[in-house]
Amino acid sequence: MSSSETWLQHWPRALELWGRYIKLKDPRLTRQKKIPGKNSATPLAYIDLQNKQVVVGLDQVEKLGLQDFQLEILAHEIGHHVFAPGDLLDAGRCMARIHRALREYSGESGLILNLYTDLLINNRLKSMGLAMDQIYIQLNRQTEKMDPLWKLYMRIYELLWSLSPGTLCPDQDPEMEGDATVAAQVIRSFANDVVRGSGMFAAICYYYLKSDGTVATRKIMKPLLDSEHITAEDSIPDGLVEMQEGEEDECSYPDFDESGNWTPPGEAKGDADGTGIPSESSNESRSGGQSRIPLDYFNVLKAMGVKVSEQEATNRFYREKARPYLIPFPVSENEPSTEPLLEGYEIWHPGQMIERINWFQTLLRSPVVIPGYTTVQNRYGNAEGQSKDESPIDLDIYVDCSGSMPRPSISLSYPALAGTIIALSALRTGSAVQATLWSGPHQVQKTEGFVRDEAQILSVLTGYIGGGTAFPLHILRKTYLEEPRPRRKVHILVISDDGVDTILQNDEIGNAGRDIARRSLDVAGAGGTFALQLYGGWEKNPRLVETNKLGFKIHPVSSAVELTEFARRFVQENYRNDGKSKQRRRI
Repeated sequence: MSSSETWLQHWPRALELWGRYIKLKDPRLTRQKKIPGKNSATPLAYIDLQNKQVVVGLDQVEKLGLQDFQLEILAHEIGHHVFAPGDLLDAGRCMARIHRALREYSGESGLILNLYTDLLINNRLKSMGLAMDQIYIQLNRQTEKMDPLWKLYMRIYELLWSLSPGTLCPDQDPEMEGDATVAAQVIRSFANDVVRGSGMFAAICYYYLKSDGTVATRKIMKPLLDSEHITAEDSIPDGLVEMQEGEEDECSYPDFDESGNWTPPGEAKGDADGTGIPSESSNESRSGGQSRIPLDYFNVLKAMGVKVSEQEATNRFYREKARPYLIPFPVSENEPSTEPLLEGYEIWHPGQMIERINWFQTLLRSPVVIPGYTTVQNRYGNAEGQSKDESPIDLDIYVDCSGSMPRPSISLSYPALAGTIIALSALRTGSAVQATLWSGPHQVQKTEGFVRDEAQILSVLTGYIGGGTAFPLHILRKTYLEEPRPRRKVHILVISDDGVDTILQNDEIGNAGRDIARRSLDVAGAGGTFALQLYGGWEKNPRLVETNKLGFKIHPVSSAVELTEFARRFVQENYRNDGKSKQRRRI
């Protein structure tokens, strides 16, 4: 019997170990040196999530002498698909916790995720009677030297499977024994909550990454690193922007009591009277709703093996962060629309669209069809319709990006988030958006006019300049006073602080900013709004009062966080203009 036939014989049993209804393609057996589309060498085996198929590297199997463990190898890879981590979102959440726990060694997150998920899977398969311990005995025969991390890993298996000391780990020291005992408890306690245990396991491994043996561990682990290929390069799961409840507490060294119960750091086991009621501060520390910063989000994606630029990751971060706030943007309701009214028939001539021919009327006129003589088409007039014609309001948004503003790709920028919420809401309704990021004189980034390209808009809104402060009057002038009048009504929105008063200055060719702003509002036709981060009333600022008199509505916010709520309110507002037409929300 050929080698491939024996692998396929074990496949149904490997699937059955995890459940009756698991659907995967038959395993692919390969002798390719590298994984197609990647630079990494083919490991012992891995799960190809794009094709939903287990891939086995026969050369590695034979090199390591593991031909007798076909069932164990196949069942292990299925375990990555259905159990640990199971899906891309859980893989990302595990990676985020591991990344946080490893701190300066976060570059080893992939290695630690592999160790952690392998422990969970192998421990479950061992309980089903598979010879997982024999695989590591065979691997250790080919290992000349064990570094501290690999020793810890082997000792954890000995404790989980009640093996005699020395079966897998040749020697122990008291400190490692304590860490291995806690790690084994993590594997047992969080077998049904894979994500929560990942940060704790990484915190235990942190001190073993300080040793000089990481290279040796990589050499031992290289053919076993199947979790490194669990993420497709173009697959980014939703749900990684928000941190889970208690995530920060669960990325530290775990604390188990004598009964084996885990207590999060900072959570009181009881008050002075022994009532066991946690303190209010501990409840607050474990509350959910916290967001990652964009830089951490980008690093997690890189650690998962996702090939994405920092700008693409930043755009995706703000898109996901804005999604809960999105609602339809207002539309303009114009005069009643017209409806076509059939008035009669007229001759259809060659060269006109053949679909226009009314064949019934043509054949009534003559059974012989002569194009241009007997062929007729319908003639329509216009009748006033019953419904009103609606057209979206376009958005012209200006976001201040002077040196006082945070860099959106590193930390959460509420001006960028507010702009994203409003711009994406506008796109939902069919509006076009012109986005301008501005700082000092002629320091601007903008879209190519009014566009519906989401990536282009977000790349502007989440960009960074960090210079001085000078409102881009030349953009306003060009858009409304020099180029043809916009074909639809436009709302002008500016997100800034008190530096917005630079709109009153003269432009680079000496035109008065007041005149440019006032005339631009008239041409735009749908009003203007200033969302300003202020720490006092704008009514006492004479220059802001003057901008208000130009026609801009001023919405002060006392903190950056309030910009998010402003954005939500903004897209719900009903607009009014000169009374000839009204603007309302589309629900």
